[in-house]
This record gives sequence, C-alpha cells and structure tokens, in this order.
Amino acid sequence: MWLKNNIRELLAAMFAAAFITFTGMRVIPPEAFVGVAVAVVMWYFEEKSKDRLIQEIERLKGERHE
Repeated sequence: MWLKNNIRELLAAMFAAAFITFTGMRVIPPEAFVGVAVAVVMWYFEEKSKDRLIQEIERLKGERHE
C-alpha cells in the first residue's frame, strides 16, 4: 500500500513538477511561482509537523492505557 500511504506526497510532487515546467516555459510568470512556492513549502512542513504531533499523541495515549 505504498501509494495509499504516500498519495499526498506524490500529488504534491506531480503538481510541483508541472508548476516548475510551466514557469520555465513562461506560461506562468516567475512572480506567481515565488508566491505559490513559498506557500506550498510552508504548508508541506506544517502538515508534516501536524502528522508527527498526531503520531506522538497516539503513542502517548497507548502508553498511558497500558
């Protein structure tokens, strides 16, 4: 189930590749690229941080019930 576990990362990589390609082809202006790239990077690391916190909470809940 690699695909199911990594679908978010796979979709993000596909959209990033398309966005970079379209910027290189000058379909998307570089100014738009910078704004979107910053927002996407911030979102990605916030989500990773949230995922780690949720896993830690679940682990601590499991330890408490034992």
